[in-house]
Amino acid sequence: MGKHLLVSAVIALFLELVLLIALAVLPIQILGQTIITVSMPLGLLLIHVLPDGFAYALTPEGGASAAAFVFGISMIITWFVIFWIVCFAVRWRTRATV
Repeated sequence: MGKHLLVSAVIALFLELVLLIALAVLPIQILGQTIITVSMPLGLLLIHVLPDGFAYALTPEGGASAAAFVFGISMIITWFVIFWIVCFAVRWRTRATV
């Protein structure tokens, strides 16, 4: 099971990298809106849970830059977890059927 988790994590990391490159290279508005909308709940939770000094220490100008940084982190975490769960389920399912 540990091997499945590790392989799924590597595949999820690759898929997330492809997603973020596609977001940067292809200016498709619906793709960007979907990515941001899905990661919004975690971003809002992080803004309320993290101490104010954490985001402002990483972005000294504060304000919108600090909020954008927190939402960027939430986007990376959210999509990694989504891809990891999907990859693990697919790998587990294919292993069970073979």
